[in-house]
Amino acid sequence: MYSEIHTAGISTRCVSAEIRETFKIYNELAGVPFEGFFAALPIDYKAHMAVVVPEPQGGFFYRHYGQAIIAVTGFDMTGKRTTDFNSDVGRFFSQIYERAIAEQQPIFTLHRASHALNVHVWERLVLPFAAEDGEAVVAAVIIPREFKTEFLQSVLASSPDAIFAIRSVRDDECHVVDAMIVAVNDRFARSMGQSVEQVEGRRLREIMPGHWHNEIWPKYVKVIDSRQPDTFETEYRQDGLDGWFRVSMIPLGDGLNVCFTDITELKTALASTEAALRDAEAAREELRRQSFTDHLTGILNRRGFDMELRSLQAEQSRYATQFAVIAIDVDHFKQVNDEHGHVIGDMVLIGVSNVLSDETRAGVDIIGRVGGEEFMVAMPHTTVSDAAILAERLRFKLARTAFYNGRTKFFVTASFGVKQAGRAQPLREILCEVDGALYQAKRAGRNVVVCVDDPVEPEHDSATE
Repeated sequence: MYSEIHTAGISTRCVSAEIRETFKIYNELAGVPFEGFFAALPIDYKAHMAVVVPEPQGGFFYRHYGQAIIAVTGFDMTGKRTTDFNSDVGRFFSQIYERAIAEQQPIFTLHRASHALNVHVWERLVLPFAAEDGEAVVAAVIIPREFKTEFLQSVLASSPDAIFAIRSVRDDECHVVDAMIVAVNDRFARSMGQSVEQVEGRRLREIMPGHWHNEIWPKYVKVIDSRQPDTFETEYRQDGLDGWFRVSMIPLGDGLNVCFTDITELKTALASTEAALRDAEAAREELRRQSFTDHLTGILNRRGFDMELRSLQAEQSRYATQFAVIAIDVDHFKQVNDEHGHVIGDMVLIGVSNVLSDETRAGVDIIGRVGGEEFMVAMPHTTVSDAAILAERLRFKLARTAFYNGRTKFFVTASFGVKQAGRAQPLREILCEVDGALYQAKRAGRNVVVCVDDPVEPEHDSATE
């Protein structure tokens, strides 16, 4: 017969609320005769209580046997004696009752009994008393921990998950130090390479020593102590392959029920979906980038530049900032194409975009190719004077940049128009004014900078003389 006997840590070890509350009342009414204690108990608690008194010839006589116990066991012990039953259970509880009287302290037991097959384990709190007439009395609160056997067995057998139930093993200070495996399904036993019979009744540390090295065991202890369910995911490696388990822990008496669900396929599908979403997002971002990018030079196209310009205008409106715009047109570009061909002409356009990129503030200024040989630069937080200085530097640098058609070396120039955006000025009007300044530069002989406001003096450029 399976049994445990404890005189310490009773409130921690027991699962039943009725036993904990009865134990509390017993301590509060310490020294009160049995009659006073029994009268103080709720009726529901009395239904779970057996009351015995010692017999002169040995054994104990059942003075009371609660209706809740009768309903589970199927028989009534009232008026009977422990000596009427020559069984391990009868002898066990005669010894427990005698010990409680001799030591005058409560005893908590866990045991199994064959007379109630649906009961996996019984909890019993044995309390010694003296009656008002001085006679010794023992009261035992008896609570079954029940399994609905047929349902449980069918669920365990049909489940694709590995399921096992454990009962905590505690040290003298009531700390959980190990666990006893009390029930497993076939799926779990096969994962251990053993049968159900070979696994049940063994210590968890013996069956699954790895749990103490991968931080799973502390999670078990937390659920046992808190009596709150929990779930976590953990990786595993089997037959050279990596996988994932979802581990669900449900409190079960002074232990827990554990379910290992293999979620490898779910994890793989989720990872594939996430990768596909990332790829799709990257593809969308690439398409978006391409839709705003000039395919030849790699800088913004007209659409992308206009979008950035609108952002600058919105920032100006909200924060009262300022920005300036430079319009650039390569001089006599048709002549370049006619003399050197379109391939060389493309190289010239790429060279112009490189000059603009090199001479402007990376990540701050915005450059774009807005037409065949037309470029624009937008400069946040910039006045017309500073923009004119930049335009003059760009003009000077471009005029000194050499291009080659085979061994033939040639130079190009560009005309520049500069405009500072007015507050609340429509974007179309800004672009129209800067284009007007650009055309003035062309009419002035090209290779010059013209501002809508105050122009600056050009630098001396011997390369084009």
